[in-house]
Amino acid sequence: MLHPTQCNPSNPPSRCGFVSIGTLVVLLTLLVIGGGTSWAIMTGRISLGQAKRVNYISERVKRGPLEVSITERGNLDSAANVSLVSKVEGSTTIIRIVEEGTSAKEGEVLVELDSSKWRDSETQQRIVVEQATAAEKQAIEALEIQKTQNESDIAAAALKKDLADLDLTQYKSGDYPKELNSLSGQQTLAQEELKRAEESYDFKKENAKKGYTSQSDLEAARISMVQKMLAQAVAAQAVEVLEQFVGKRQMREKEANAKEFIRELDRVKRKASAAITQAEANLSAAKLTAEVEKSKLEKLREQIAACTIRAPQDGTVVYANSSSDRRGGSSDAAAIAEGAQVRERQNIINLPDFTRMQVNAKVHESRIGSVREGLRCVVRTEATHGEDFNGIIQSVSSVPLSGNWPNRDLKEYATVVKLTDPVEKVRKLKPGLSAEVIIKVDYIPSCLYVPVQTVVTIGSKQYAFPIIDGKLTTQELKIGTTNDIHLEILSGLKEGDEVVMNPRTVASVEIGKLEDLVKAEEEKFKTDEAKTRKADIIPPADSPSGGLRTGAPGRGQVAGGPGGSEGGGLGRGPGGAGTEAGSEGRGPRGSSPGEGTGPGGPGGGGPGAGGSGGPGGRRGDPAAFFASMDQDGDGKLTGAEIPERMLDRVAEMDTDKDESISKAEFLANSAKRKAAGGGGGGPPRVAPAAGGAQ
Repeated sequence: MLHPTQCNPSNPPSRCGFVSIGTLVVLLTLLVIGGGTSWAIMTGRISLGQAKRVNYISERVKRGPLEVSITERGNLDSAANVSLVSKVEGSTTIIRIVEEGTSAKEGEVLVELDSSKWRDSETQQRIVVEQATAAEKQAIEALEIQKTQNESDIAAAALKKDLADLDLTQYKSGDYPKELNSLSGQQTLAQEELKRAEESYDFKKENAKKGYTSQSDLEAARISMVQKMLAQAVAAQAVEVLEQFVGKRQMREKEANAKEFIRELDRVKRKASAAITQAEANLSAAKLTAEVEKSKLEKLREQIAACTIRAPQDGTVVYANSSSDRRGGSSDAAAIAEGAQVRERQNIINLPDFTRMQVNAKVHESRIGSVREGLRCVVRTEATHGEDFNGIIQSVSSVPLSGNWPNRDLKEYATVVKLTDPVEKVRKLKPGLSAEVIIKVDYIPSCLYVPVQTVVTIGSKQYAFPIIDGKLTTQELKIGTTNDIHLEILSGLKEGDEVVMNPRTVASVEIGKLEDLVKAEEEKFKTDEAKTRKADIIPPADSPSGGLRTGAPGRGQVAGGPGGSEGGGLGRGPGGAGTEAGSEGRGPRGSSPGEGTGPGGPGGGGPGAGGSGGPGGRRGDPAAFFASMDQDGDGKLTGAEIPERMLDRVAEMDTDKDESISKAEFLANSAKRKAAGGGGGGPPRVAPAAGGAQ
């Protein structure tokens, strides 16, 4: 729906709700000739603060039927039009093609393209695929062999480790004690023999003094004692060498061997793992290579199959010959014929179904809000000499088409109108014809309406300036729909009221005051919201926000009810450590005291009560909340963008009755609810609280 104050330079004056002076003169002349007296040019004095003489045009509020329609242009096309394009890469030649105008049946061959080079490539590729498949099998066998080899190497390394452990244990618990005991025994025996030799020498030495033993026997006894002494020293030294050197060396050597074989086992396992990884990588590469080569072969076969183009449906063969390109110049593409070269994705044949027709239209962004699927339409073409065709809107694009030079910023939405007339009537139309589409947006059998020029929009409100008792007054309106010429009046005026047609001229002072008032309200709203966000982030120490603010931060929760940004939530959680007693909390902007408990921390006092206020947990800027709901970024909330909890307030928010909620309407409603003590419209939330129960 086009708002009376919305205008786009691309729209004609009639679309913007303005009537030129020349048009007014013509209308007035026709009305005077026809005896009509509904339009009146009046001159008078109007008291607007400082009175001054002004000229104005007035019109009466009327009651009657109001038909709302939108007229757009478009082109006829088949609703079941299928384009057959070349899917062969690069360029190829048309070998055979059916004659244009032929009635084709589904599955019938229509075009044959040259496939000779693809068949040669397919033969070579089959050889490559066989080689890649063999390499893959070899990689599989190599992996299995490597697994077996790894098992053998690991088993051998583990056996060496076990043997080294046994050697260490054998020497530590068997060989070393045995050898030590043997040498210790020899040392003990040598000590005993030395003792006996010493005793024998001493005895013979006494006897020699008495003359009972000869000097030679005495010398023999002495030599024997020296021998025993040397033997005892050698035995003691053997024990010392075993304990201090040989034993330690053997022990360390066998311990080192045991540790080394542990490391050897680890190295063998690592080598085995690396070998397996390499073998698996080789196998993966071989598989990938085989898949790639098979994919190439399959692609070649697809290219060969693409050289034969069949009809996907019944239809009439139309060659896709174009005499001009997108820039308006002549096209250098060769005509579709046998022997002609065609490139990849080039359209070769169109198969339209003339019994199913549609109009492809474009709707300007200023009107798209009133267009939806299912609306009835009337289609007219110059070729049918004013005959009307019936249609229905089948689809409306959700995103605008890209603007073309020089109107890069032009926003238009693709709209498809399906013709609903019988087949015999639809057959009169041909694809490509220009068509005029009249979209029946709405029809109101009886309503109050005024010309769109009489209404001024300021902010989110609409005003008219009726003349009461000869004085110009200001009246706020509630408007409905529009047909670009008249506006439906829901409230604010009654039938027969006289309103000025040039309010911007005769009521400029009042309009200026209203604009200043709206601007002041918006500034106040922004200031209040900034304070709200600041209070939500850093509440003051003495703020009744429902918990302790002293001591270390605690852990808690804030759970809001349904609603928006203004209410406090019910908070429960332990308070932080501190010295100040907890106190009963209230929601900072709520409508009732909080309910809930939060025990104070060490040194803290009593329980802190969570705030439970207006409808909902605290939120931030309503503008940011609106942006989060506006998924398509068109500045309006429609359909699924409106949360379920807001559906019961859509009628209240939608002041211009265009079946959508604009940002201005949303902000105005939020401010209104805030002034009434309610919330702003957000969902409940659960968030961590600091400093005790919030």
